[in-house]
Amino acid sequence: MFYNLIKRNSKSGRKENSLYFVSLVISVVAFYVILSIENQDVMKFIKSMESDAVQKLLLLIPIFYVFSLFVLSFLVFFTTRYQLERRSHELGLYLMMGMKRSRLFFMLIAEDMVNTAVAFLAGFPIAILLTEIISLTVSRIIGLGILEHRFTVAWTAVLWTVIGIVLIKIVIMSILSGITVNKEPYVLMKNTDEGEKKRTKRQVSLFFLFIGLIFLGIAYSLGLREGLWEQMRSLLWTVLFGITGTYFLFKGFYFLFQKALKKKTKGLRTFTLRQLQESIFLKSGFLASCSLLLLLAFSCLSFGVSAAFSQKPERFIDFTFVGEEGEVKEKLERAGVMDKFKNFYQMEISLMPTFEGEHTFSNKEMIAALEKLPISDVRNNIINNLEYSDSPYMVRLSSYNQLLESVGKEPLHLEKNEVVLYEDPELRDEESIGILEEALKTGVRLQIDGQDYLMKEKVMSYDVVTDNKITLMDGLIVEDSVFDALHQEGNTECYWNAVLDSKIIEKEGLIKSFTDINKELTKTGIDYESYMENMGRYLFYMVSETYLAVYMGVIFLIIGNTAIGTQFLMYQRKTGKRYQALFALGADFAKASKSGRAQVCWYFFLPVAVAVVSSVFGIWAMTNGLLASYYEQQQSSMIVMSFVVVILIVVVEWVYIRAVMKNSDRNIHALLERKRDE
Repeated sequence: MFYNLIKRNSKSGRKENSLYFVSLVISVVAFYVILSIENQDVMKFIKSMESDAVQKLLLLIPIFYVFSLFVLSFLVFFTTRYQLERRSHELGLYLMMGMKRSRLFFMLIAEDMVNTAVAFLAGFPIAILLTEIISLTVSRIIGLGILEHRFTVAWTAVLWTVIGIVLIKIVIMSILSGITVNKEPYVLMKNTDEGEKKRTKRQVSLFFLFIGLIFLGIAYSLGLREGLWEQMRSLLWTVLFGITGTYFLFKGFYFLFQKALKKKTKGLRTFTLRQLQESIFLKSGFLASCSLLLLLAFSCLSFGVSAAFSQKPERFIDFTFVGEEGEVKEKLERAGVMDKFKNFYQMEISLMPTFEGEHTFSNKEMIAALEKLPISDVRNNIINNLEYSDSPYMVRLSSYNQLLESVGKEPLHLEKNEVVLYEDPELRDEESIGILEEALKTGVRLQIDGQDYLMKEKVMSYDVVTDNKITLMDGLIVEDSVFDALHQEGNTECYWNAVLDSKIIEKEGLIKSFTDINKELTKTGIDYESYMENMGRYLFYMVSETYLAVYMGVIFLIIGNTAIGTQFLMYQRKTGKRYQALFALGADFAKASKSGRAQVCWYFFLPVAVAVVSSVFGIWAMTNGLLASYYEQQQSSMIVMSFVVVILIVVVEWVYIRAVMKNSDRNIHALLERKRDE
């Protein structure tokens, strides 16, 4: 019978506190996904190319795991305390009926472990399925292919998830249950009212509101500054002003409720405002902390999701080889890969020799044209770079045209006195290229050996070689005869670019095609780089930033929302006599329920609203300071995507609010039934 009682109480507890149970299941899923990251196909693939970086990432996982358990312990503490307070009358009856304290303690622990086990049974299948879907989706996107996928269960991740959650549950449940069962039965059975009230003056509250807004304004302005993450002092001041401003702002909300109470009200509006004023003021620090947690959740989720939807590197060149033409072709034919290339062409690049006075170069007209444009940091950086660019790289026109033709682009047509500006896509973003093209529209000319060369209005930015063989900040695409006249043998570099046959990729998949060719090329000893190395770096950034940011965002979102909901329900239970007084005065369940729901909405709205406003500046600061260099060109689109994610998270907030509303209705209905019994 005792074990049946445990089973029945556990089931009732899951039903009564479904919000917490669902949050626990989501936590199980989040822990498993992040702990099993090493077993996913995409991480195994990245490890083959970026092993050192992946190893450093995997060393960070235990740190995130421990920190997540620490944060999760607060959620378990608040929720467990609420559950015990909600059942205090029931637990007092058990003791009155003769149940031993030790037996009651064991019963509470057993009930919690049963619910935890159910959460594991529900969470792990979802986690494993979600991990497989993520792995298959990423594999499909990058071309790894479904045939390369192997179903795996990360038993180590299962073990550490169970150990971590069970450990904090047992410790917290033991402490709180021990305190509860040691109370006298009459203490547990009495219907306690709200605790000690705090008083504040209207002027003091207005001062807090004013100071809070000023501090947040300072934090927002600091967060928008360039180079914030490079200056630790500025970053610390931003965080300090942001946290302090949030706490002061919530203490200042008391003044706003005072103003609202002076207006004429109908129905239970005054009761609702009084409840909110007292609950928010008494727990202003708690709600400010939850708002900061939600700020972190919004910022992390937005940053992580936008990184996941970023554009991967475009394929213009698949392989770049270094060496003499005859030697390179001989090694490729010996390896049996030459016939797999659709295009194979030379990319000839030379540094204009101006250091020894053999040639002269001047770009003063270009600098003058840029100086006439509106002042901005980007424009100034371009001018500074051009002022030191007195010996630019030159790219042979015929070589670059072969690159354009291999990707289906129209070739360039230049006269002897015309040049095209080349900018490396990793070093110049869309804004920089736009500024350069705006200056070129004025008809800019360069001077080489005293002769004018007209610069075409279009800036070219397709990579001349694969990956990091060479990086050109500012280069000039020149006609072949001009290249022959200006280049010097010692300053000229010849590369051989190759593009795979699309039929092979369609048949075998992108990753397998590259992997097979790489195996053959490593046997030849040829010096080369491939698109996969650039792709591997991109995937590492995407996986590491996406997984960690989304993981932390989910943890913060769960804890912040569940803590707010639990705290409200605890306060509502403590003030239960007030609702009973309303019923005695003639209020019905519909009106009391409407008042309770309004309180829930405002109780969530204030911390969520402050978090949403702060997240606008937080997202901007994160994308400015934490983006890997590859993502910098996509910063604008990622910011837009981040704000879309924030809107979607607000929809999730409504789901939490609805769940707390249902619990509020249940509490009010129980108070109504108790009043009728009395």
